[in-house]
Amino acid sequence: MKKLDDSILLYDAACPMCEVYSHGFIAAGMLDKSGRMDYAGMSEEIKTLVDVNRARNEIALVNLKNQTVKYGIFSLFAIISHSFPAFNILFDWKPFQKIMKRVYSFVSFNRRVIICGNEPENPLACNPDFSLKYRIAYLIFAAVLSAFILKTFTPLLGNYWPIPKGWIPELLLVSGQLVFQYFVLRLFSNVRTVPKLFDYFGNLMMISLMGSLLLVPAIILNRFVAMPVYVMLFWFATVVLCMFLEHKRRIKIYQLPAGLTYSWVIYRILVSSVFFLIALK
Repeated sequence: MKKLDDSILLYDAACPMCEVYSHGFIAAGMLDKSGRMDYAGMSEEIKTLVDVNRARNEIALVNLKNQTVKYGIFSLFAIISHSFPAFNILFDWKPFQKIMKRVYSFVSFNRRVIICGNEPENPLACNPDFSLKYRIAYLIFAAVLSAFILKTFTPLLGNYWPIPKGWIPELLLVSGQLVFQYFVLRLFSNVRTVPKLFDYFGNLMMISLMGSLLLVPAIILNRFVAMPVYVMLFWFATVVLCMFLEHKRRIKIYQLPAGLTYSWVIYRILVSSVFFLIALK
């Protein structure tokens, strides 16, 4: 594998996802051991070459030899194609570039809510700009995917899950949480700005998506071995506990009211109770 020398990849050290993939390039021998640098600790030499504002949103690859910089998806293309030249055919294809730029922006602008790093309010950190367009796109993506997974899982709970079967009721359940928590925020916190509201909404949807993804192994396992309902109930309860703890962790990081975690639970209890009463009629 051909190593890309004389290049520095700036990465967001406070983002676990960025930490993993930048380290992965080094571990795979695609970058030199000194081939990455934390954005917050970049040297003065690097600062003179990069657009520091753009580099918060699009990871920068600095070529020290010819003093050039690539940003975003093109920095990743440069690293990969240097080790695997055959990919140049794909990477040079304009339609592919256009699609991947959108995908990259979708992930980059939402990376702090996808994997919640530390110090989201630190002005010196490599925090991406807030993009309402990409945040709304992420909320829709997470809600729809969560609903489809829940639609597949909930029949495995038998009659113990009162929500009507189908992905639309599940979608309403997931998205309704946003509305409920919005009113809680308005009543019991000083969170008023759109970025702060949507930062919380992004974290909330990520928790729902995380919980749904944790149900996938149970769905797959049940394809091969029919699992008893009580096993699925235990699995589901364990996932809900994990979601509760993750919500609590993220609330603490963002310095939001601790009561949001309990209102999150209250919403689910209220909805379940309503549907139980409807089912009894």
